[in-house]
Amino acid sequence: MRIGVDAREICGAATGAGRYLGGLLKEWAIDRDARAHEFVLYAPEPIALALDARHVPTRTIPGSPGTWWEQVEMPRAMASGHLDVWFAPAYTAPLWIATPTVVAIHDLSFVAHPEWFRLLEGARRRWFTSQSARRAAAVVTISEFSKRELIDRLDVPAARIHVIPPGI
Repeated sequence: MRIGVDAREICGAATGAGRYLGGLLKEWAIDRDARAHEFVLYAPEPIALALDARHVPTRTIPGSPGTWWEQVEMPRAMASGHLDVWFAPAYTAPLWIATPTVVAIHDLSFVAHPEWFRLLEGARRRWFTSQSARRAAAVVTISEFSKRELIDRLDVPAARIHVIPPGI
């Protein structure tokens, strides 16, 4: 299986989602079952993680790693990638792709506490995350609490949510 991965979060200083993805990639690199698959990383700049490029190639798609890059630039590059699955490790995924998507949604703080976010940033996060979750073939989250939040706040069917606690 050829799995495309949004690797923006491991460019430069890794975010929490970047550390999550970095841990997954390191484990997938040594796991015998995972090595049967090809992981293709898509990033706007070189990634800040040492990986075996023979098993985990990176496609650099220049640009600013924001919403435009995710929704327009990255899908253009993915179109020629012959991907079987797309993995989005940080809440949102391209919305208009035919490739089945798995999206990791770690929490819904921007839904539960909109006051913690600037108006437009909170609205952007809520809309793109809810649309990504609704379109995804599967949603990965870190706890039963977050699963309940996804069901209650975003109306994601329980059968599509997989609780996988962080940690190796």
